[in-house]
Amino acid sequence: MAARIHPVGRVLAGVCQLGIALSWAGLFLQSTATGSFGFLRGTPMSSRELALSGVTVLAAVSCAVRAAGRTGQRTAWALLAGGLGGYAGGFLIIFYLKAGAGAGPFGLNLSDCSSLLLYPLGFAGLVAMTHPQQRRGDLSASLDGAIAALAVGSVTVSLVAAGHPRLFHGGGLKVVYALAYPVGSLTLLAGALAGLALLRWRFDGRWLLLIAGFGALAVGDCIYAVRSADGQFVFGTWLDAVYAAGPALVGLAAWRAPRVVQLVPGRSAIVLTISGVATLAALTVLVTDHWHRLPTLAVGLASAGIFLSVARTALYLRQDRLFQRAQRDALTDELTGLPNRRAMYRLLHQRLAGNEATTLLLIDLDGFKEVNDTLGHAAGDELLVGTSSRLLSVAGSEHVARIGGDEFAVVVAGDAADGALFAELLRAALEQPLVIDGATVAVGASVGFATDTAAGGEPRAVGESPATGTAAGELLRRADVAMYRAKELGSHVEGWLPALDTGTRDRLELASALRSALGRREQVVVHYQPKYDVHTRQLTGVEALARWQHPTRGLLGPSEFLPAAERAGLLAALTEHVLDAALAQVRRFLDRGMEIPVSVNITAPDLLDLTFVRRVGRALDSHEVPAELLCLEVTETVVMSDPDRIVAALGGLRALGVGLSLDDYGTGLSSLAYLQTLPVDELKIDRSFVSRLVHDRGSALIVGSTIGLAHGLALRVVAEGVEDEATMQVLASVGCDTVQGFLLGRPVPADELDLASVPSRPITEAIPWPRPGLIAGAAAAGSAVMTGPEFKPGAGGGDRSW
Repeated sequence: MAARIHPVGRVLAGVCQLGIALSWAGLFLQSTATGSFGFLRGTPMSSRELALSGVTVLAAVSCAVRAAGRTGQRTAWALLAGGLGGYAGGFLIIFYLKAGAGAGPFGLNLSDCSSLLLYPLGFAGLVAMTHPQQRRGDLSASLDGAIAALAVGSVTVSLVAAGHPRLFHGGGLKVVYALAYPVGSLTLLAGALAGLALLRWRFDGRWLLLIAGFGALAVGDCIYAVRSADGQFVFGTWLDAVYAAGPALVGLAAWRAPRVVQLVPGRSAIVLTISGVATLAALTVLVTDHWHRLPTLAVGLASAGIFLSVARTALYLRQDRLFQRAQRDALTDELTGLPNRRAMYRLLHQRLAGNEATTLLLIDLDGFKEVNDTLGHAAGDELLVGTSSRLLSVAGSEHVARIGGDEFAVVVAGDAADGALFAELLRAALEQPLVIDGATVAVGASVGFATDTAAGGEPRAVGESPATGTAAGELLRRADVAMYRAKELGSHVEGWLPALDTGTRDRLELASALRSALGRREQVVVHYQPKYDVHTRQLTGVEALARWQHPTRGLLGPSEFLPAAERAGLLAALTEHVLDAALAQVRRFLDRGMEIPVSVNITAPDLLDLTFVRRVGRALDSHEVPAELLCLEVTETVVMSDPDRIVAALGGLRALGVGLSLDDYGTGLSSLAYLQTLPVDELKIDRSFVSRLVHDRGSALIVGSTIGLAHGLALRVVAEGVEDEATMQVLASVGCDTVQGFLLGRPVPADELDLASVPSRPITEAIPWPRPGLIAGAAAAGSAVMTGPEFKPGAGGGDRSW
């Protein structure tokens, strides 16, 4: 703490502490010396007054310096400094200004008025110290202090009246001054005890010094009240050292480092006890007054204390209602009114702690993003509310929770078989269409479920415990893994199996390693698969394909790491890496006098990035490669993910002069009408058709009609997956332009390419846009939606388009 105080402040603080210690020691010796200290008996009163004033002034300065430093609790120590300053001012007024009783306006005693500032300001400082997060103070703490002060005042007045009735025959201000001191100091003592209670009574030197200081002050003030009642009080006795001990200890407390312990939130038992005892004391005074007449001041103070106690109770009840409401809000989803993730965890903890058979189902809506993007967020919210209603109709209110976005959780009593049955019921309920904003909306759901292993008869993993919440967290993780597996497979419902964890962990590790590999750019390499003219068998270009030279797993093909890259959001970084390497290789070809076009696959994240077109242009300029030597390949699936934005991005790339190719044609669900709007130069027929070309008449008809349609639209045609000579001959006979496949060349590093057949002139010419009109009759070549079997990575002789 001291290290954060200005050096001048640290010196001043040290001087203050030393001065406090020396002044109080001198005052103690002067006030108590007898016998062997007889030489002090003749000490003049002025030196005692100086010592007493010095202790209080230095204590106020010490707290003020503490408040000036950037060490926390500045408000608390500033208030204590102000209170001690007033207390010191009382001594200075009476000792040096000689302003006695009635010297102030309205007959006020200026000395007492100044000294009494210590008690309200000191209590406010204690409140600020125990409630540092509430800058405006805590009303409940202030009421507690007021109740305690009024109760102490009423009891004190009653006791003093019983032992010293003469005090109450004097002026009213005399009574107030005499009783205000003990009431104020006892209230400060109660506040300091409450502060230590909030630390669970842990040893803390700062609070112990505050308690000792206010305790000494209370003793001195009580004695002062009694002696003042008898008219026997004078300065210059041992009581001076008691008065000075309180401020001295508070001044020293300012420089004790606080114990680093989080204050216990809420109302501590000691605070409730003090408030309760004070209220009981005030009631006792009122009851006593019924049998034995007490001074009006005592009755008034007790009545005010009871009134504030009632107000405090009302405030407490209001705070309790707000707290209960906050608890409910903290456990409730605002939109749907369902329990939220926190409430779901609580339910899981309760069930697992009771060792009940429990299955957790996680439901994720399929198609929710499309509803949000198409109809707006209000429609998306309405869909979520409708979904929650249907889940409630099946599962009941106590077992359904919305855990975020379009994900819901359902807790089911039972084993995995019960969970699977319940999952089907939920999915069937959610598949029913909803009418939202006048439109009929039907979304599906993917459901993953996991069963508590302890309830299922198998031991939990080491370290899992319902008490610590690890079992609930593990159950949620497993259900989450199963749910994403259901999404991947399109199976809608999947249960967790141990084998899924291995795959998930492997994918996570693979994605992390790929991120590092892309950062270093030394493991991810590019191989090139040649493309040949179907008639001349000359090299017409190459396709750049990513390979990962993994340190331990060897050379990995794209099908082995692309899924992990997609989940980790690394597709854009991978595209940038491959594009940069491919253009650098084209530049090397140009330097050798060869113009060899290169094709690079791009993805939806690339085309949805507003900076992608500019980045492609910068890459071409950086490597000094003509735009017509670069062809970017995009699949039908990518185009259909967001047609409007994708087509706009393709138009921007076409404006650069870059060639564009529609890859895997025939495997998607796009309409042939898109071929008229897509600014592509090339059509690549998927290997699933090419591989069956020789033996399947239907595939042959599809390939032939597709080639005729493409040529009618002025598009080049590339056939993928050519693995035998017979397929090559058929493609030549139906007019295919370009082929690629294992028959003519596998993907290899650039230095292993066979460049002997490279033509002596450029083979790529930019096709003007818009294209020439359609050839008559081209529409007859095909007008239905082209579909094909699902592509299986690794099948056929080609490589996945990447």
